[in-house]
Amino acid sequence: MRLARSWTRGAAAGRHRIFPDLAGVNLARRLAQPLPQRGLTPARLLAELKRDLLPFLRDSGHPAFFGYVMSPPSGAGVAADLLASAFDQNLTAWRSAPGPTEMERLVVDWLRQITGLPEGSGGLLTSGGSMATLAALSVARAVKAPAGTVRGGLGLLGDRLMTLYSSDEVHMSVPRAAQILGLGTAAVRIVPSDARFRLDPAALEDAVLADRRAGHLPFCVVASAGTVNTGAVDPLEAIARLARKHRLWLHVDAAYGGPLGLSALHRPLLRGLEEADSVALDPHKWLYAPLDAGCVLYRDPATARAAFSARGEYAQIFETGERESFAFFEHGPELSRRFRALKVWMILKYHGAERLGQRLAEEMALATHLARLVQNHAELELLAPVETGIVCFRYMPAAARRGAGSRAVVPDERRRGGRGGDDRGRRAADAIVDRLNQDLLLALQRGGRVYLSNALLRGRFALRACLVNFRTRRTDLERLVQEVVREGRRLTTADRGRS
Repeated sequence: MRLARSWTRGAAAGRHRIFPDLAGVNLARRLAQPLPQRGLTPARLLAELKRDLLPFLRDSGHPAFFGYVMSPPSGAGVAADLLASAFDQNLTAWRSAPGPTEMERLVVDWLRQITGLPEGSGGLLTSGGSMATLAALSVARAVKAPAGTVRGGLGLLGDRLMTLYSSDEVHMSVPRAAQILGLGTAAVRIVPSDARFRLDPAALEDAVLADRRAGHLPFCVVASAGTVNTGAVDPLEAIARLARKHRLWLHVDAAYGGPLGLSALHRPLLRGLEEADSVALDPHKWLYAPLDAGCVLYRDPATARAAFSARGEYAQIFETGERESFAFFEHGPELSRRFRALKVWMILKYHGAERLGQRLAEEMALATHLARLVQNHAELELLAPVETGIVCFRYMPAAARRGAGSRAVVPDERRRGGRGGDDRGRRAADAIVDRLNQDLLLALQRGGRVYLSNALLRGRFALRACLVNFRTRRTDLERLVQEVVREGRRLTTADRGRS
């Protein structure tokens, strides 16, 4: 506990390097040891841990960590995770862990209320959004597949595909799930996004109708409430209407944006989410839960049994009451499951929905502030609208700005592309700026003072800052801008020197 407390305090104060300055091969050599034959004392074991592991962690809780949509854990969540490990409960079914099972069902219902799904909806906690999406699409396939294919397999469809639809901003978990489920990645129809990086409903309907005319079987649309690249929220109400019109299962990937339901100010962004047939969300993304903590919600939990009905005789349940006969393995693919609910329960109980919603709003305001800092700096360019807590931008030296096609983030600007200019020259200039920003990203990550990730937007390489950290303040954003500009200038000067 002392070591955990020391690490957390160091992260909060920004005392750690965010990323270790050591090559992977050297780190592997440092850790390499033969299989231990005799045990160590606790003191020696902790000493080795401090020497050989702590200096080489990525500090995702640092106030200047902006790399990914992964919030640092609340202290309440850390304590709960330790307790959950000590309790070592296996949540396969009520009979395996009565108290933890009831707590998970309660936590799932709290998450259901946050997303706005109707009463009676339910689900279970998962390792993360990818497993939640896999579970949801498994259910959608089972519900929407022609009779006989659940038993006989999709080969019964012949050349026809069961097609699902998402925008070009879709998370990688969707095509991966299609591949795992035997649908094939070709069954994932990528629908163009609009100028704000949101799924275009008109293009969605065109794609569905085209597949129907071709004899395919459209069955599902995946919308996003917080896309992975820019944090955009798809027009959920319009997509829900189309899904009902064409009898499609509507899955909403709200792994990132789902907790916005806690913020009265930002809840309207999720309007239409309540119409979904299934929802994925991750408390470890924006509810300050330690990894791992995801969730899948089903509008009608009974539909899950169509996908997860197979069981062994050893899993037979003899309880007859509704609560006592409940089994999580009838609602998702996992059998062995750890007690994930305790940390989410403790975070919500300790902080309360009101304070959590306020902090989410504060982080949204920080993202807006960073966007203004970017727009007001002559050497930075904002590459996407800021709708939630993600800011995508790039370093743009003045000389490169004159040569490259500068695309602002207002809707009409995207379509001006190469009008009245030399497209070839613009593409060449853009390629130079892309390489510069790729080098800049790596230098920042390896520098250990700030940490960004990346996105590819309309073919352009973007630096991506995610604001989901309750330790981040405006001064950290100002430092981020300073570091980006300083490193960008250094790399630009070095390139000139080499040329």
